[in-house]
Amino acid sequence: MKGIRGSVCVIAVLAVLVLAAACGDDGDVTSPPGSVVLAAGSWGTAGNGIITGLASGGIYMVETGGEIKGVKDDGTLGNQGEAAALSGTAITGLTNSVTYDVYKVVTGATGGTTALGTSYNTVIDISGLVDTNTHTVAAGSSKPPAQYVIVNVGQALESTSGAGIASQQIEGATLDYTFGTTTADNAVFLDISAGDEWIVLDLSGLTGSSFTTTITVKTAD
Repeated sequence: MKGIRGSVCVIAVLAVLVLAAACGDDGDVTSPPGSVVLAAGSWGTAGNGIITGLASGGIYMVETGGEIKGVKDDGTLGNQGEAAALSGTAITGLTNSVTYDVYKVVTGATGGTTALGTSYNTVIDISGLVDTNTHTVAAGSSKPPAQYVIVNVGQALESTSGAGIASQQIEGATLDYTFGTTTADNAVFLDISAGDEWIVLDLSGLTGSSFTTTITVKTAD
């Protein structure tokens, strides 16, 4: 994996129409001249030292150069733990020609569903779930713009591997996580590394297929 999708520091907890300046559905990394570069699946619109088009009140994380940054309330980058509800609609103080990947952070409610729909790269925080709780991630009837979904579990995990994610169980020190997939399981991959506190759902292989997975939390054996 790479960047936020790889073996990097712990996620503390990662929407909007993308204009011609931003990444397209073909997954290309794009930007206008004299601007920052947005990674495929990133939220926002690339501009001159700025990423615009974000939601006021939204919480965002940014991966750049292999590091994860939190977006502070004033739109500047800070430490992961400084991520806060955005007071405006832009991330500022960025460097042109540098690639940024903006993730929106959402809370995965117990028994709820995160419907990706037209969502871009997303962090789903399920660290509040306990034994027997579930949370569902659904991509709808077609591939969402998101290339990657980060499921933040808040505890160190053991590694796992294998094609598809149907019925795969991932073990942690106190809780285990089972992924029950109903469709397109062979097109979606799980990617984690030992010691990570999150699980990556790689959606880049999806085409027009729908995708639904229910994450079930169990107390570790």
